[in-house]
Amino acid sequence: PDDEFDTLIKASMEKYGYDSVRDAVILAERDAWTALPADEVLLAHRECNWMCSDPRPVKEWFLAEVEAKGEQFRRVVRYLKAYRDWRWPSGGPASILLMAAVAPLFERRDRRDDLALLDVVSALPDCLRNGINNPVDESESLTDRLGK
Repeated sequence: PDDEFDTLIKASMEKYGYDSVRDAVILAERDAWTALPADEVLLAHRECNWMCSDPRPVKEWFLAEVEAKGEQFRRVVRYLKAYRDWRWPSGGPASILLMAAVAPLFERRDRRDDLALLDVVSALPDCLRNGINNPVDESESLTDRLGK
């Protein structure tokens, strides 16, 4: 509820000595997980317990791809992720696999997302057969994770 949220905000501001919400936002980086060193960002794993898994390099890679190729690239990736979610209610290709697969296949089509998507999906089977590696760690095969 809003009144409880306000109480929590006020208590948090007092705890850290902030005079305003603006001050809290400016100084919040010290409490954000993004300030953690890469080897302290862990992923819970069924077999390996906890393992280092920092998503920031992949995020930075993807944002650089969007910057270089444009927003249509982001939309094409989203279309494929939406199809994956529709086709496989659980499981299916990982998001990083889809992003890494689309990146070398994508060609911008002015105001034609349909054609840009068609270009990608036409080339996708061969791309998957040839294998796709993690764009920020070439030693990791993303296609090895796929089942038949």
